[in-house]
Amino acid sequence: RVILHGSLELVKLAEAHARGEDLPPEAFAAAQAPLFNAEGGGEIDTIVLLGADPLEDYPDAALARAALERVSTLIAIDAFVTSSAALADVVLPAALFGESDGSFLNLEGRLSPLLAKVTPPGQSKADWMIAVELATALGIDLGFVTLAELRAELSSMAATFAGVDWNRLASADDGPVLPKGGEDQHAGAVDLVVREPHERL
Repeated sequence: RVILHGSLELVKLAEAHARGEDLPPEAFAAAQAPLFNAEGGGEIDTIVLLGADPLEDYPDAALARAALERVSTLIAIDAFVTSSAALADVVLPAALFGESDGSFLNLEGRLSPLLAKVTPPGQSKADWMIAVELATALGIDLGFVTLAELRAELSSMAATFAGVDWNRLASADDGPVLPKGGEDQHAGAVDLVVREPHERL
Protein backbone atom coordinates (compact mmCIF):
# COMPACT_ATOMS: atom_id res chain seq x y z
CA ARG A 1 0.00 0.00 0.00
CA VAL A 2 1.35 3.44 -0.96
CA ILE A 3 0.38 6.48 1.05
CA LEU A 4 1.40 9.97 0.00
CA HIS A 5 2.09 12.01 3.09
CA GLY A 6 -1.10 14.05 3.52
CA SER A 7 -1.14 14.55 -0.25
CA LEU A 8 -4.81 15.24 -0.91
CA GLU A 9 -5.25 17.49 2.09
CA LEU A 10 -2.03 19.38 1.35
CA VAL A 11 -3.06 19.94 -2.27
CA LYS A 12 -6.36 21.41 -1.10
CA LEU A 13 -4.52 23.68 1.33
CA ALA A 14 -2.11 24.79 -1.41
CA GLU A 15 -5.03 25.67 -3.67
CA ALA A 16 -6.65 27.66 -0.85
CA HIS A 17 -3.37 29.47 -0.23
CA ALA A 18 -3.08 30.31 -3.94
CA ARG A 19 -6.59 31.84 -3.79
CA GLY A 20 -5.38 34.16 -1.06
CA GLU A 21 -7.17 32.48 1.82
CA ASP A 22 -5.64 33.07 5.25
CA LEU A 23 -4.64 29.66 6.61
CA PRO A 24 -3.38 29.04 10.16
CA PRO A 25 -0.14 26.99 10.46
CA GLU A 26 -2.11 24.31 12.31
CA ALA A 27 -4.02 23.54 9.10
CA PHE A 28 -0.91 22.07 7.47
CA ALA A 29 -0.05 20.05 10.57
CA ALA A 30 -3.60 18.66 10.73
CA ALA A 31 -3.30 17.46 7.13
CA GLN A 32 -0.31 15.29 8.08
CA ALA A 33 -1.64 13.92 11.38
CA PRO A 34 -3.50 10.88 9.90
CA LEU A 35 -0.27 9.44 8.49
CA PHE A 36 1.61 9.71 11.77
CA ASN A 37 -1.34 8.21 13.64
CA ALA A 38 -1.46 5.31 11.15
CA GLU A 39 2.28 4.72 11.56
CA GLY A 40 2.04 4.88 15.33
CA GLY A 41 -0.87 2.44 15.28
CA GLY A 42 1.07 -0.15 13.31
CA GLU A 43 -1.02 0.16 10.11
CA ILE A 44 2.08 1.02 8.05
CA ASP A 45 5.25 -1.07 8.16
CA THR A 46 7.46 0.93 5.76
CA ILE A 47 7.78 4.61 5.07
CA VAL A 48 9.96 6.52 2.63
CA LEU A 49 10.92 10.07 3.61
CA LEU A 50 11.55 12.02 0.41
CA GLY A 51 13.49 15.06 1.58
CA ALA A 52 11.23 15.23 4.64
CA ASP A 53 12.31 15.73 8.24
CA PRO A 54 9.18 15.20 10.38
CA LEU A 55 11.14 15.40 13.65
CA GLU A 56 12.03 19.02 12.87
CA ASP A 57 9.10 20.10 10.68
CA TYR A 58 6.07 18.52 12.36
CA PRO A 59 4.67 20.44 15.37
CA ASP A 60 4.19 17.27 17.45
CA ALA A 61 7.75 15.90 17.42
CA ALA A 62 6.90 13.21 19.97
CA LEU A 63 4.14 11.80 17.75
CA ALA A 64 6.43 11.92 14.72
CA ARG A 65 9.25 10.14 16.57
CA ALA A 66 6.92 7.43 17.91
CA ALA A 67 5.60 6.82 14.39
CA LEU A 68 9.05 6.67 12.76
CA GLU A 69 10.40 4.36 15.44
CA ARG A 70 7.43 2.01 15.17
CA VAL A 71 7.64 1.19 11.46
CA SER A 72 9.64 -1.89 10.48
CA THR A 73 11.58 -0.14 7.74
CA LEU A 74 12.36 3.56 7.44
CA ILE A 75 13.99 4.77 4.22
CA ALA A 76 15.26 8.33 3.88
CA ILE A 77 16.02 9.95 0.53
CA ASP A 78 17.95 13.11 1.35
CA ALA A 79 21.14 15.03 0.75
CA PHE A 80 21.77 15.53 4.46
CA VAL A 81 21.72 13.49 7.64
CA THR A 82 18.69 15.18 9.19
CA SER A 83 17.21 14.26 12.56
CA SER A 84 14.73 11.94 10.85
CA ALA A 85 17.28 10.47 8.41
CA ALA A 86 19.44 9.55 11.41
CA LEU A 87 16.69 7.10 12.44
CA ALA A 88 16.47 5.49 8.99
CA ASP A 89 17.41 1.89 8.23
CA VAL A 90 18.50 2.97 4.75
CA VAL A 91 19.59 6.43 3.57
CA LEU A 92 19.75 7.02 -0.18
CA PRO A 93 21.76 10.13 -1.18
CA ALA A 94 19.78 12.61 -3.25
CA ALA A 95 21.05 15.33 -5.54
CA LEU A 96 20.62 18.93 -4.41
CA PHE A 97 19.29 22.01 -6.17
CA GLY A 98 21.67 22.77 -9.03
CA GLU A 99 22.78 19.13 -9.32
CA SER A 100 19.92 17.77 -11.45
CA ASP A 101 17.46 18.97 -14.07
CA GLY A 102 13.80 19.26 -13.23
CA SER A 103 11.16 21.76 -12.20
CA PHE A 104 9.57 23.16 -9.05
CA LEU A 105 5.90 23.98 -8.45
CA ASN A 106 5.41 26.31 -5.49
CA LEU A 107 2.27 27.05 -3.48
CA GLU A 108 1.44 29.92 -5.82
CA GLY A 109 1.19 27.39 -8.63
CA ARG A 110 4.31 28.72 -10.35
CA LEU A 111 6.28 26.17 -12.33
CA SER A 112 9.96 27.10 -12.40
CA PRO A 113 12.86 25.35 -14.14
CA LEU A 114 15.67 23.66 -12.23
CA LEU A 115 18.85 23.18 -14.24
CA ALA A 116 21.91 21.16 -13.25
CA LYS A 117 25.01 23.33 -12.89
CA VAL A 118 27.32 20.76 -11.32
CA THR A 119 27.58 16.96 -11.15
CA PRO A 120 26.16 15.48 -7.94
CA PRO A 121 28.85 13.99 -5.68
CA GLY A 122 29.36 10.29 -5.10
CA GLN A 123 26.28 8.18 -5.75
CA SER A 124 23.78 11.02 -5.28
CA LYS A 125 20.94 11.01 -7.82
CA ALA A 126 17.82 13.00 -8.62
CA ASP A 127 14.93 11.90 -6.42
CA TRP A 128 12.88 10.71 -9.41
CA MET A 129 15.77 8.46 -10.50
CA ILE A 130 15.89 6.94 -7.02
CA ALA A 131 12.12 6.34 -7.21
CA VAL A 132 12.53 4.53 -10.55
CA GLU A 133 15.31 2.32 -9.16
CA LEU A 134 13.31 1.50 -6.02
CA ALA A 135 10.27 0.60 -8.12
CA THR A 136 12.38 -1.55 -10.45
CA ALA A 137 13.87 -3.39 -7.48
CA LEU A 138 10.31 -4.13 -6.34
CA GLY A 139 9.34 -5.37 -9.82
CA ILE A 140 7.25 -2.30 -10.63
CA ASP A 141 7.45 -0.46 -13.96
CA LEU A 142 6.63 3.22 -13.45
CA GLY A 143 6.48 3.73 -17.21
CA PHE A 144 9.41 6.12 -17.50
CA VAL A 145 13.20 6.03 -17.22
CA THR A 146 14.12 9.51 -18.50
CA LEU A 147 13.11 13.00 -17.40
CA ALA A 148 11.37 13.60 -20.75
CA GLU A 149 9.30 10.43 -20.29
CA LEU A 150 8.45 11.42 -16.73
CA ARG A 151 7.25 14.85 -17.89
CA ALA A 152 5.19 13.29 -20.66
CA GLU A 153 3.58 10.97 -18.10
CA LEU A 154 2.86 13.91 -15.79
CA SER A 155 1.31 15.93 -18.60
CA SER A 156 -0.91 13.01 -19.62
CA MET A 157 -2.14 12.29 -16.08
CA ALA A 158 -2.51 15.73 -14.47
CA ALA A 159 -4.63 18.40 -16.15
CA THR A 160 -2.60 21.16 -14.52
CA PHE A 161 0.47 20.11 -16.53
CA ALA A 162 -1.32 19.22 -19.77
CA GLY A 163 -0.44 22.47 -21.55
CA VAL A 164 3.10 22.88 -20.28
CA ASP A 165 5.78 23.44 -22.94
CA TRP A 166 8.65 21.65 -21.20
CA ASN A 167 11.22 22.69 -23.82
CA ARG A 168 10.31 26.36 -23.39
CA LEU A 169 10.37 26.02 -19.60
CA ALA A 170 13.94 24.71 -19.67
CA SER A 171 15.18 27.95 -21.28
CA ALA A 172 13.04 30.35 -19.21
CA ASP A 173 14.36 32.53 -16.36
CA ASP A 174 11.15 31.83 -14.50
CA GLY A 175 8.08 29.82 -15.32
CA PRO A 176 4.34 30.35 -15.61
CA VAL A 177 1.67 30.21 -12.94
CA LEU A 178 -0.43 27.15 -13.76
CA PRO A 179 -4.18 27.21 -13.19
CA LYS A 180 -6.11 23.96 -12.89
CA GLY A 181 -6.39 23.78 -16.69
CA GLY A 182 -2.63 24.03 -17.20
CA GLU A 183 -2.48 27.25 -19.27
CA ASP A 184 0.41 29.67 -18.66
CA GLN A 185 -0.26 32.88 -16.72
CA HIS A 186 2.11 35.61 -15.50
CA ALA A 187 5.70 35.40 -14.29
CA GLY A 188 6.94 36.44 -10.85
CA ALA A 189 8.92 35.43 -7.77
CA VAL A 190 9.77 31.95 -6.61
CA ASP A 191 9.23 30.81 -3.01
CA LEU A 192 12.40 29.80 -1.16
CA VAL A 193 12.70 27.55 1.88
CA VAL A 194 15.76 28.03 4.07
CA ARG A 195 16.83 25.24 6.44
CA GLU A 196 19.58 24.92 8.99
CA PRO A 197 22.67 23.26 7.47
CA HIS A 198 23.34 19.56 8.05
CA GLU A 199 26.24 17.36 7.13
CA ARG A 200 26.13 16.48 3.41
CA LEU A 201 25.85 12.77 2.62
